[in-house]
Amino acid sequence: MSLLIPSPKSPGREIDVYLQPLIEELKELWTFGVRTYDSLTGQFFQLYAALLWTINDFPTYGDLSGWSTKGYQACPICMGDRSSFGIRGRISFMGHRRYLPQNHVWRRSRLHYGKVERKAPPVVMNGHEILEQLDQLEFPIMSKHPSIQDKKRKRALNWTKKSIFFDLPYWSRLLLRHKLDVMHIEKNVCDNLVEIKLIPIRKHLRLQRQHAQNSMDLYKIHERAFPEWFRTQVLELHQSANLFDDFFSLAIGPSFDVRCYNGCIVGGVRFYTIELDSRRTTQNSGIMVIGESDASGTSNNNLYGVLDEVLHVQYPLRRNVSLFKCRWYDTDLNKSQRIHVEVGYKSLNTSRFWYAEEPVILATQGHQVFYVDDPKNCSNWKVVQVIQNKRIWDVPEVEDVQNDHINILEVVVSHQMDDYIEDNTLRKNDVDHTIIERPIVRHITDDFIDNLDEHLSHASDDEL
Repeated sequence: MSLLIPSPKSPGREIDVYLQPLIEELKELWTFGVRTYDSLTGQFFQLYAALLWTINDFPTYGDLSGWSTKGYQACPICMGDRSSFGIRGRISFMGHRRYLPQNHVWRRSRLHYGKVERKAPPVVMNGHEILEQLDQLEFPIMSKHPSIQDKKRKRALNWTKKSIFFDLPYWSRLLLRHKLDVMHIEKNVCDNLVEIKLIPIRKHLRLQRQHAQNSMDLYKIHERAFPEWFRTQVLELHQSANLFDDFFSLAIGPSFDVRCYNGCIVGGVRFYTIELDSRRTTQNSGIMVIGESDASGTSNNNLYGVLDEVLHVQYPLRRNVSLFKCRWYDTDLNKSQRIHVEVGYKSLNTSRFWYAEEPVILATQGHQVFYVDDPKNCSNWKVVQVIQNKRIWDVPEVEDVQNDHINILEVVVSHQMDDYIEDNTLRKNDVDHTIIERPIVRHITDDFIDNLDEHLSHASDDEL
């Protein structure tokens, strides 16, 4: 069947479309046969063949036979003479004692479901009676095209179609046309029985899963309760003891007035938003966050994305923080068509995203990367290029678009001095000042770009 149906999904009751070539070959084998060589006698003879039955599970039984195995008339033997009823939104089949002899003691027992069973076993219909029944019914066209609507219809029987196997000239005369795969049925039934038996002790058998659920609950409780607890504790300590202003600012919380920028300079590296990058020939919107190493020691859980916004959040006491709002590409290694790693190159599928609820990082956490089109895959795939940035100057760039307003925030690492530190000056006001001539001393640091070296070496003393 896997050769006949080139699809990962089951076609359902439309399986007859894929069975048409098989049915045509079975007709030829029954009507004309095939010329076959007998190696024992050394002669040719005409070989005829017939399909005796199909072997399948119960859901596929409904697709092949045309009798739906769902609903109150799911039993293909009982058909209209059903013994099913609803219990709490479920359909129960309780007519199993019908197949016992009429004088059997279990038929008179009320321990089963409180009733005595007096119904006779259902009459099994043969192939000719089934064909007569099918000829009186009308079935909708089997198609998933939008122009053909599969309207639900009320029917007295559970027939959904006339099986394509009835096109075989001998199919209606067979006593047993469809067999059930006992191996899978036994497994499915036993799974349900074992699951019901384990209900009272299930919580004791799943310690690891239960522990994981408890950990997630604790994390959510901590996420809700910690900010208020932290605020209360800091306010109490702030009144009774000396406390760093940083803790007080965090406890009060940020201002609701958030400033947004479309560019930022962090550590001498220029970042632009993806919206601004789309209008430029250069690329400065790629973001990478280095993840933690896994158990093997390899760092394969880095986050890759693009910069959407630069946020500047202000706290009390002149504290502030710069944040990057990003869109993260889905790089889950457990999913297909997400990331390819070949010969040291890492290619990402930029059409799929994740971590939509956690898009914000600190500006100092982001590392700049560049995305290059992957010629091997489609246009949605990009190759990640991680570049080691050198020491650079903040030199204004030539704009690619005229009158393009760029709002850039520069993030610098500074140390803020407290206001209570005294400003001790070294200048005395009660004596006259004296001017002392001293030579020009230039301090040059290794690996530091000094553009004034050439100018100073050729300049005269008067110019200096």
